[in-house]
Amino acid sequence: MSCVAMRSCRAISDDAWREERDRLAGIVPVGLDIIGFYLFGSDPSLSLNTFVSHQHVRSALTQPLHIYDHSADASIIQQKSSICGVIIYTDEPPASLPFSLFSYSPSPPHVASGLQLVSPEICNATQLLHSNYNLVHFPFNTILDIISSPDRISTDLQQWIDNLSGKLLNPSNIFKCSSSISTHLPDLSISRLDVLVKLTNNSSQPSPAPSLSYSDVDAKATHITMPLRGHVCGYVPPSLSPSQVGATLAPALLNQMRYMARGAMLAPKTQPTIYHFQPPGYGHVISTCYMIEPGSIAEDYLGKQRAELHDLLLFPHDRPLLRTTNAILFTGPAPKSQASSSSSSSNHLLDVHLPLPTSSKVDGRQALVQGSYEYYHYMQDDIDDRGWGCAYRSLQTICSWLRLQHYTNRPEPSHLEIQQLLVRIGDKPPSFVGSSQWIGAFELSLCLDTLYSITCRILNLSSGAELASRGRELAAHFASEGSPVMIGGGVLAYTLLGVDWNESTGAVRFLILDPHYIGPDQGKGIRDKGWCAWKGPDIFRKDSFYNLCMPLRPKMI
Repeated sequence: MSCVAMRSCRAISDDAWREERDRLAGIVPVGLDIIGFYLFGSDPSLSLNTFVSHQHVRSALTQPLHIYDHSADASIIQQKSSICGVIIYTDEPPASLPFSLFSYSPSPPHVASGLQLVSPEICNATQLLHSNYNLVHFPFNTILDIISSPDRISTDLQQWIDNLSGKLLNPSNIFKCSSSISTHLPDLSISRLDVLVKLTNNSSQPSPAPSLSYSDVDAKATHITMPLRGHVCGYVPPSLSPSQVGATLAPALLNQMRYMARGAMLAPKTQPTIYHFQPPGYGHVISTCYMIEPGSIAEDYLGKQRAELHDLLLFPHDRPLLRTTNAILFTGPAPKSQASSSSSSSNHLLDVHLPLPTSSKVDGRQALVQGSYEYYHYMQDDIDDRGWGCAYRSLQTICSWLRLQHYTNRPEPSHLEIQQLLVRIGDKPPSFVGSSQWIGAFELSLCLDTLYSITCRILNLSSGAELASRGRELAAHFASEGSPVMIGGGVLAYTLLGVDWNESTGAVRFLILDPHYIGPDQGKGIRDKGWCAWKGPDIFRKDSFYNLCMPLRPKMI
C-alpha cells in the first residue's frame, strides 16, 4: 500500500484528477496501491467528505481507510470507503510533513488520535515490505517503428501496443529470475527478471514466404523509429514463480511502453528515458520517465520536469532528489564474493560515524550531518601531508559530501589543485603551489565558492572555550543545512559531523571526524581509537582562536 500526496485540491476537475491519478500510478511501483491523500488549503469550505465523494477518487482507491481531520479541535475519525485522508488548513503545504508521504502495509494504518500515532505504523510497515517482499527489476528493450499522421496518433499507437502486448503476454514466453545488485540499495535483496519472447508459431504449416506490401501514406505522416528501453520495478512475494512474477509486472511494462511511445510521437526530438529513485527516508522505489533532448545537458534540460515532480510528491525545493545522478543503477548479477562494505567506490571510507551510539550523554538532542560523506585523512592518495594537510583533508570531506548529495559531479580536488586555485584567484603567491603551507576556514570558503558556487558562513571565535556556548548555532546549522563543518584553530583542523546539545542546560558534545589519522581505512578501529568520536568541549584549546567554515546548502533541485 502507499499513501500519495496531492499538492492542492481547491478545485477538482475530472480531467485534472484523471491526469493526477494516471501520473501517480506510473510513479508508484508495482505491488503498491494509492490509498490516500493530503489536502492543503485555507478555504474553510474545503471538505474531505466532498473530496472523497468525487467519483474519480472513489473509483481509483480500493482500500477502506480512516480519515483524520487535522483542522478540528479533536480527532475526528470516520469510516469512509476507499480513502485515508488528512486535511491541513494552511495557505501553503508545510515544509515537512509529520510522517513520510508513502506508507506500506498489508493492512491500512489506523489513525487513532492524530498524525503522531501514524509514524510508528509507517516505520513498521516499511520493515514489513522489505522483509516480506522482493524488489524485482524487469528490463525490456524494443523498437518503436510507426508511420503516423497527427490525426491517427492514438489509433496507430494502440495498434503498436496491441502488437507488443501479443508478444510480451504470450503464454509460451519463458521468464527467468536472477539475483542482482544496484547502487543506492546495497543492502537490499534485488531480483532481475528477464523474458525469452517466443517469436515462432506452433503451427505445423510451413511459414509463408516473405512478401512486400504497399499502401498510400498521408502526406502529413511521419516515420518515427526509436529504441525504447523500458524497465519497471515491483514488490512481489518471494513465493511467486518467475512466470507469476512476469504476469504481475508485464502489464505495468506495457503501460510504461505506451507512455514512452506516446511521448516520443508527440515530441520526436526527445528520447524517453526511465529512471528509478529512492530518496533518503523513503521506504520504497519511485519511478519516472524523463523526456531528454539528445545533445542537451540533462540536468539543466530536465529542471522543469523535476520541479513538477517535486510539487507532485511534496519534495522540498532545495534538495536534488530526482536528478539523473540520483537514479538507481541496476548493475546486473551479483558477484558470488559480494560482501557488505562500508567504503565507497573511491576507496575512501563512507559515513564512518554511523555505528556510533545515538544515545545522548548530556540528555540532549543530536543534530547530525545529513547525507553521506567520505573520510579523508593524512597520508591518503600517495600524499605525505603529515603536519600540514589537515584542513585540505577536511575540505575534501566537505567536497565529497557535495558530490554524494548530487550537487556536483566534480571529483574532490587534490592538494595541488587547491593550491593552484588559491593562487589563480589571487589569494596566495605563486610560491604557495607545491608547498606544505597550511590553509584555514577562509581559504576553504574561497575554494567552495570558486569550485561549486557555495556560500559559507564563517564563525570567528577568540577562544576554544567559546565553542561550549555555540551549541544552539551548530545544532541549527545541522538541522537546516546538514553539511559537514570545518573547525580550524591553532595548528589543528577538524571536521565536525554533528552536536549533542541540551537546550535547558546548554551542555554540548561534538561529533569529531579527525583528519590527522594515519593508518588503514578500517572503520571499527578508527572509531575505537577515537578518530571519529563524540568529544567534550575540552578538546578545544582555551588559548587559541578558532574559525568555523559552515557551508550553506545550495538551493536547487
